[in-house]
Amino acid sequence: MARATTTNQQISGTLTAHNGLAQFSMAGWLFRAVNGTVQAWGTDETADHNTSFQLWSDNKVYFNLSNGSVAYGVFSPIVTGWNHYCFTFDGSQSGNANRLKGYINGLNVVLSYSGTIPSTLSSNVSNQTLRIGRAQSANQWSTGSFAELAMWASVLSSNEVASLGKGFSPIMVAPQSLILNMPLINNIQDVRSGIALTNTSTTVAAHPRVYA
Repeated sequence: MARATTTNQQISGTLTAHNGLAQFSMAGWLFRAVNGTVQAWGTDETADHNTSFQLWSDNKVYFNLSNGSVAYGVFSPIVTGWNHYCFTFDGSQSGNANRLKGYINGLNVVLSYSGTIPSTLSSNVSNQTLRIGRAQSANQWSTGSFAELAMWASVLSSNEVASLGKGFSPIMVAPQSLILNMPLINNIQDVRSGIALTNTSTTVAAHPRVYA
């Protein structure tokens, strides 16, 4: 079963494995019942030090990669229900479009950018609190559900992202670089590295179909 959140409900913990990485990917299934709502997860205590993605009330998806100043890629899918979102980051490349790429349901999307996508993820302490169901920097709670959340210390290929979008489990995709894996089935835990998590009143929700 997935986990659903609303006001005052979140899953949180301390995450440092992504700090300072020059290659990184982040993916997960998010459920939105209606447009105009917020679904958010990642490390975003402040806008200037932020690694997260957010479905926002303006019906846009924001892939946030801020390291000292606000930087993100954004697109407008305007979709409801369960959908798979992913971004890949390669700080060794030049230009925003080469450094940050976005996907929905395994398909590449054209992003618009704000700020300069950095060469590495932030190592600031503000980028070390993981929250699922809360956009801390914007003081917004989520209304939606989350499943199969994962992070990698590598740039996933388009084929690997497509596999995730078809419902394959993150543990089957680039497992050698997987640094966070939260299926959110039954127990609330990171089954990859075992970081301690606090569950604040999230509830059980139907899980999207995935393949072990």
